[in-house]
Amino acid sequence: MTDEAPEPSPALPSSLVETVRELSDHQLRELMSFSGDLLQYHDEQLLEDIEANPGEELVRVEKRDGYVEVVKAVPCGEDCAGCPHGPYLYHVRTAPTQAGEKRLRWEFIGRVRE
Repeated sequence: MTDEAPEPSPALPSSLVETVRELSDHQLRELMSFSGDLLQYHDEQLLEDIEANPGEELVRVEKRDGYVEVVKAVPCGEDCAGCPHGPYLYHVRTAPTQAGEKRLRWEFIGRVRE
């Protein structure tokens, strides 16, 4: 066991770190429980927000650690005899806009070979 306190992630605001450091053991456990519940809520909201665009088909949607894995078939332009194309793999996360709202960020990974 070490005598040094754990170091926080640099991504955390210093004001939050200081507040958390002042919490009692009971409050820290309550914060952990609340954080877990909040993460689960965010995951559920993200899953609910994922929709297929017109002509697309969601083949698979699975929650992963930090993102949602989406496999979908997509249409191309008019007069295509081979539509829909794919399936294609995407990683979907939420990302804040400049206005502070959240939007879905779709990262194209590649074609899925089935």
